[in-house]
Amino acid sequence: MVDAIACALLATADDACMQVIAPPYSTGRTDGARVLGTRLAASPVDAAFATGTLVRWLDFNDTWLAKEWGHPSDNLGGLLPLCDHLTRSTGASPTVTDLMTALVQAYEIQGALADGVALNRHGLDHTAFVRVATAAVATRLLGGARDQVAAAVAHAFADAGPLRVFRHAPNVTWRKSWAAGDAVARGVWLADHAMRTAVAPARPLTTPGWGLQEALLDGEPIDLEGPLGSTTAEGVLLKPWFPGEYHGHSSVEAGLSVRLRVLPRLDDVEHIEVATREAAVRIIDKRGPLTGHADRDHCLQYMLVIALLYGARPSAPSRRGCPDGGGQAAPRPGDRAFRRGCRRADRRTAGPGRARRSAGRRARRPAHPTRSSRADIGPGPRSGRRSPRSCP
Repeated sequence: MVDAIACALLATADDACMQVIAPPYSTGRTDGARVLGTRLAASPVDAAFATGTLVRWLDFNDTWLAKEWGHPSDNLGGLLPLCDHLTRSTGASPTVTDLMTALVQAYEIQGALADGVALNRHGLDHTAFVRVATAAVATRLLGGARDQVAAAVAHAFADAGPLRVFRHAPNVTWRKSWAAGDAVARGVWLADHAMRTAVAPARPLTTPGWGLQEALLDGEPIDLEGPLGSTTAEGVLLKPWFPGEYHGHSSVEAGLSVRLRVLPRLDDVEHIEVATREAAVRIIDKRGPLTGHADRDHCLQYMLVIALLYGARPSAPSRRGCPDGGGQAAPRPGDRAFRRGCRRADRRTAGPGRARRSAGRRARRPAHPTRSSRADIGPGPRSGRRSPRSCP
């Protein structure tokens, strides 16, 4: 929770982020839910959108890697303002323990769903599971009984999507950064709706022809692999080095480790071979223009080249001091030359096993094979190249 709060507070320094979350809110409300790190107050639904967007904006919060990927701390964006609303408007007094318990439950729901089915294989976004988790736990925080929690979850599954299209070229926009806020806001809204009426679709997953599994998942079942405990909260991955898509971290660390040896010989570089997982190839192997930091922090070639040439973490937490005023160094002529020379020759290899799950859930099996991705990066221009320097 502390890590997610820190990510949100850091995002308040980003002007683009504040533009996204600020317009709907009034600072004059005294009974609304407060937006973390700001003077904004709003309804619990609008505050959830804002807080969830802040947590996710820099791509710095935690990660869960399974058949589906995701960021379980996204759920804090819905649960924290809801607890604040309950304290300020209803006389209830949720404690930090209550919030932590709710967060662990949301982590486990999202993580267990992600273990069971790969939404990305069907073009759907992982935030669908965030919406389900937030809806379930928010309903419980509101005092909902089993039937009301089930109704909120049924409606959350009936929402299906969204598509992953906004995460991949040529469609990457700021939506990648506010999609989690959208998911937790919807989850909080569904929880409130379930408290008003527990009427919901009886079989949103399995109805022949129309249920989520047949309509959008090609019949693949959504199942929990065992009892829920605290496995996800205990095994979630943090990003201690830098913001950016998690599958690219090892490549960036490798680039930083060899940078001083490579810098004097940049003109001699013929190619860089990166062995990575198949998921990294699908998510962050990008060609062509990058439209902003939301695009750059999901480009393996960009992250590696920036680390290698400038010694900079590829997505600086502060926008100050970077050449484009953005959260990452803007591409320069030498960067573009290196990226344009990238081409990949994939070969499938066996994937490593995953750690055995606790709390009664099955041992995790590799969700995807790995690939060895050979990125042949041609030398940059031999004249007029700027001296490599760091971006603060």
